[in-house]
Amino acid sequence: MIDDRTVLLARNYPAVQRFDHEEFSTPPFLFGRTDEKEQRKMETTVAMLKLSKGQVEKLKKKANEGHIGQPYSRYEALAGHIWRCACKARGHENHQMTKIHVAVDCRNRLQPHYRRGTSVMLCCRQRRRAASASYWESPLGHASGLIREAVERVTDEYISWMGLPIYGADFGWGREFHMGPGALGFDGKSFILPDPDVDGSFVVPLRLQVDFMDAFKKFLYQDI
Repeated sequence: MIDDRTVLLARNYPAVQRFDHEEFSTPPFLFGRTDEKEQRKMETTVAMLKLSKGQVEKLKKKANEGHIGQPYSRYEALAGHIWRCACKARGHENHQMTKIHVAVDCRNRLQPHYRRGTSVMLCCRQRRRAASASYWESPLGHASGLIREAVERVTDEYISWMGLPIYGADFGWGREFHMGPGALGFDGKSFILPDPDVDGSFVVPLRLQVDFMDAFKKFLYQDI
């Protein structure tokens, strides 16, 4: 049997940078600030927020109102909603620049594709930058569209948790009794995870400044 290991060889990439890798740029500062030292001192808290299948479907329907083309997914709708709610809860000024950071499952975005059944997880980070007012004052579909633009940038040349199998790992002791993020290390970090009951609902672990958490919860569940 001959194994083809050419897929593991390093490729010859052009010396000139072809893409603006926004994911590695410095996060935008708040208006009137030149660093984030004061913000890092603020007390934060963690919440595990559950959204039912009905609530998620309602968000998806809302994101697709008036949209022409491939419908926005549950992830695009929910991620866009979380982004908007965080900005409103923080009381951002209209022109405050913000950035969302998403994980992209890139197994089917590489050439050649990884074979079905291969035991490997490949995720890369992608970010999208926009002014707060551009998506809070616009329909939810606008924020969902920004999420989609970021994800679609991830191609073989460029190089969600919702679609990755994260439950049922059995290392000889049976099914896990709990699965969740090990840490939410900084203000604004969040995940979108399918509920372990596999009933179509989702759980959103989130770390946010204490002063903003109640407002975020209010906006998250408002009208859904």
